[in-house]
Amino acid sequence: MIKIQMLLIGVLTTYMLTDLFYKKEEKDFTKAKVKVEHLPVSKEVDSFSTQALKDYIKQINIRYSKVVYAQAKLESGFNSKMFINNHNLFGLKVSSRRVTTALGNPGEYARYHHWKESVMDYALMQEAYYRECKTEKEYLTKIGSCYAQDDNYIASIKRIIKLQKKRN
Repeated sequence: MIKIQMLLIGVLTTYMLTDLFYKKEEKDFTKAKVKVEHLPVSKEVDSFSTQALKDYIKQINIRYSKVVYAQAKLESGFNSKMFINNHNLFGLKVSSRRVTTALGNPGEYARYHHWKESVMDYALMQEAYYRECKTEKEYLTKIGSCYAQDDNYIASIKRIIKLQKKRN
């Protein structure tokens, strides 16, 4: 939890506010306009591999890492056009209701300069919407009802986790 909080602090410090946090007449924090200040990332050091993804998920301390990895595999297959062109591992859309590392307009599929930004954005989403989940079972139930559009999504996630266990 501390690493996630430090991640949030780190991500927030990379933002440049282009407007006030809220409009005085609306007092709505979701209307804040933010722009990510992207730092250069070395493609040699940070090239994508499934092991690099697993390591990064653990490094930034995302909860339910096996589920998160399975979601990335299911959503992108690590070879989808969305992943190759936009570095979007999770099929995330640009949020207008939480801090995000995504590029683009709210409601559109998110674009990132680097796959690690996609993972950071997932961590921000998890902290914003799923932090009350205390167990992996609760987490799966919650993403099944809020995140997934496919009725078989959770079964597919569980199948990927089971295959990963067999390989390890």
